[in-house]
Amino acid sequence: MKLVLYALVAAITVMRLTAGLAGQAEGDAAFQAKNYTEAFREWKSLAEDREAKAQNGTWCIV
Repeated sequence: MKLVLYALVAAITVMRLTAGLAGQAEGDAAFQAKNYTEAFREWKSLAEDREAKAQNGTWCIV
């Protein structure tokens, strides 16, 4: 039972990290293209989850 629980926690962690990296990359691309609305949209949820790079990105826009 513990093995199943550990596997589930590991899978959720990997999915969350992967999703965060995708949003960060999309936000970076939008910012470089001077599409600040889209960059802010991508970074906002990451910043709320305490991702430092996303917090910095949203701070630069505001």
